[in-house]
Amino acid sequence: MAIISSNLNNSWKLCIFGSFIGCFLTLLCLDYNGYSSFDIVSGVLPSGNPIFGRFFKPLKPPCGEGGFIVKYPTLMSGDDEEKQDFVVNNQTSMSTGDDEEKQDIVVSNQTSISTGDDEEKPEVAFMNRLSEGSNEEDKLTKKEKKKKNLFDGRWVYDPNGNPDYRVEQCPFLSGQVSCQRNGRPDSQYQKWSWQPEGYSNFPRFNATNMLELLKGKRVVIVGDSLNRNQWESLACLLYSALPPSRCHVGVVRSDYKVFKSLDYNCSVEFFWSPFLVQLEESRGPRPRNRRRRILKLDKISASAPLWLGADIMVFNSGHWWTHPWKIRAWDFFENNGKLVKQMEIESAFQTAVSTWAKWIDHNLNSSSTKTSVFFRSISPEHKVQGCSNSTEPLDGSYDDTFPHQLTDIVTRTIGSMRTPVRLLNVTKLSGYRIDAHPAIYSRKQDQTLIRPDCSHWCLPGLPDTWNTLIYAMFTLDRQNQN
Repeated sequence: MAIISSNLNNSWKLCIFGSFIGCFLTLLCLDYNGYSSFDIVSGVLPSGNPIFGRFFKPLKPPCGEGGFIVKYPTLMSGDDEEKQDFVVNNQTSMSTGDDEEKQDIVVSNQTSISTGDDEEKPEVAFMNRLSEGSNEEDKLTKKEKKKKNLFDGRWVYDPNGNPDYRVEQCPFLSGQVSCQRNGRPDSQYQKWSWQPEGYSNFPRFNATNMLELLKGKRVVIVGDSLNRNQWESLACLLYSALPPSRCHVGVVRSDYKVFKSLDYNCSVEFFWSPFLVQLEESRGPRPRNRRRRILKLDKISASAPLWLGADIMVFNSGHWWTHPWKIRAWDFFENNGKLVKQMEIESAFQTAVSTWAKWIDHNLNSSSTKTSVFFRSISPEHKVQGCSNSTEPLDGSYDDTFPHQLTDIVTRTIGSMRTPVRLLNVTKLSGYRIDAHPAIYSRKQDQTLIRPDCSHWCLPGLPDTWNTLIYAMFTLDRQNQN
């Protein structure tokens, strides 16, 4: 009997000792795998238990009550455990399984527990309210970036606004666009400014900054009288910010004009070339020997060699292609040595623009960033609506009578070029400005005898916005680089 009692006592002692060792090993394994012994025990013992307070001290988050970033081991099976970054919101999340893949889980204010043998292993991301707010802001920022467009927006009227220069500051301004000098009584058209979509801090034109950007550079503007309109605008914007004695302006020739700043060693030149390809005159066969004007679609403009060496090029073409038959500038088209009397305008324009594109790609090194090339889109006319009595922009859609096919041809062509070419897409924003044409104030005489000019633009006026857009592009490029 004594032997049996002794054996039972030894067995109980062995069981108690084994249980103690088992509990100790269990807690040790839980700590190793990322569970807190404190969490397990706190779930069993009440917080007021004296044993709890004696052996376990509550953990305090290092950043107060908010979320914080910590290195925390994920619950992975295997030997190659990696530490991941988590944003913790004072919540508990557990995930177990053998063959789990990483995935993001957004945890709300309740505890999330994922268990199972065959579950895919998630990478747990705890996100507090602050991080959720940041993500929402990031999404909004991305949407705003997508909406940003320099050429979409609205015209904003400022009753106290003033143009960047006055007519008196620009003595070389041509009479055709000097509306105030020619007696236009209103000046409200000078108080509208373009506000692009998505740009809260749109760079406004600053002549001094522009001169710094152009320091040591050469700008070449090539095209028809609308690009001459743009040249006059840019020349006046720069000239008005400099002492006249430190500038040189040459406007005697109709096919070439130039502005030079001596202090900044920069120039802005205009070359007359309404088709961008060559227009030649010749005599027909005898005996009639009539003059023939031939538009050579496969030959670049004769002035093209003079464009070379420019740092910035601005081209346009379009209006002269759409003139009525009686006032067209050509009698024949020539392509590949063949003369034709009739040809679809869209087809002829496509051939000419392709000739220009080939010249650009051949003469400008696409691997070099020296030359920035722009192609300005069509400047809309308002001949159908009439512009004589207009003193405000159109408040809705405008009746664009210009053939869209020509605009589409330009867009497709520059999109297929090796050389980067930026489309200065001013058609839509200019279409609203029915009030900004010279109308009957294109000359200083009896306005009743003048046919309204609803094609060109008063200066100061809309072309200043075109040049502001170029200035904004360069300014934003520089900001993005920094």
